[in-house]
Formats: sequence, C-alpha cells, structure tokens
Amino acid sequence: MKALKISLFAAVAFFISAGAVAQEATEQKPMGLTFKEDTHSFGDIEKDKPVSYEFTFTNTSDHAITINGVKPSCGCTATNYTKTEVKPGETGTVTATYNAHNPGQFTKTLTVSTNDNAQPKTLYIKGKVNTPEGSAVPAAVAAPTAKNAKPVNVKPATITHTVAKGESLSLLAGKYYGDNKKYDIIYQANRDIISDAKIIEPGQVIKIPAAPAKAK
Repeated sequence: MKALKISLFAAVAFFISAGAVAQEATEQKPMGLTFKEDTHSFGDIEKDKPVSYEFTFTNTSDHAITINGVKPSCGCTATNYTKTEVKPGETGTVTATYNAHNPGQFTKTLTVSTNDNAQPKTLYIKGKVNTPEGSAVPAAVAAPTAKNAKPVNVKPATITHTVAKGESLSLLAGKYYGDNKKYDIIYQANRDIISDAKIIEPGQVIKIPAAPAKAK
C-alpha cells in the first residue's frame, strides 16, 4: 500500500513538472531589443512622395540577437533593418519608408521578429497626406438654370473611418450601408492597404465610399 502511494505521488509530481516545462517552452519572453521610440509621426506629407524614418534600438539582453524580419501592414510601406547579429550593448536600426497614394490620415505598423523566440515588437508610423493643390473636389455643384434642365446628381463624398479594435468590413458595411453583405464595396475601395477582406487592423484609416443608389 505504501509503495502504491509513493508511485501515485511520483506520477503526479511528474505530470506537474512536465506541464510547467511545456508552459515555459511555449511562453514568449519580452524582446531583448529596446527601441528608443516605437511611434513616429511624419506630420503633413505630400501624396506619392516617399518619406522615411529610422527607428533605433539597443540590445539590452545578455545574448546576441538577430532580427529575422520586419513585416509592414501594407504594400505601401518598405522596410530595411540591421541584418547582422547584434551583441549585448550594441545598437541597430529599422527603417520605414512610406509612399502615400491616398490623401487623409494614416497609421501603419511594422512588426519586428527576432531569432530568440521573443514577443514580436510593433512599431508605428502615422501622419496626414495632403491633397495636391488644384485637385480638390468642389464642395457643391450649382443647380442648372436652363428651363427643363435635368438636375445634376452629385455623388456624396467618400468619408474615412479609423478602424477600432474588434471591427470588421462586414460590421462597417452594416454600420454605413445597413447591410453587412456589402462589405466588398469598402474592400474594393481600399485594396491598396487591405490585402484580405477578412483582416483589418486597429488604427488603419480606410475609405468608406458613398452607399450605392437603390434601384427604382
């Protein structure tokens, strides 16, 4: 009986120990690269004129670290980074180059991953793209004065929406169009920054086209 109790105790201890080891193996530790700042604002910039910013970091860990990659949130952002091994105390850089194609506010992300199984680091760039002079759309169109002239249908201007946590294109379609199934209208208008209609990220500034006219 005593031997049975010892065996049961040993088995329980083994499973507890194995679970702790497995949990430790799957948990990601904080990144050993400390960035001087994780957000940069370009302020007002011009459309189709690339701007760049260099994020700097220091290896504050006790071991050498190599950046595996830097993934931007859209194809309009190019990246460059220190590709050699960074030893403790040494510094490196991650450079983001943004080429704006659409006017309005923007927020983009860069996800930095390393070779030491640490939690990825997210960097942010933001700003406002100005509309080039002479390309602004008139605020209103004067009503026709000729007798029996047909009224001019002025299409409502496209608005922008900053994505909040938990939002999706179908949810926004329901909010702005009253129909979740019309999410493709928003997706097609934002193909330059959204690669998958099922995935949008908090902070993204997307265009919401005017609701299509209902058939009479």
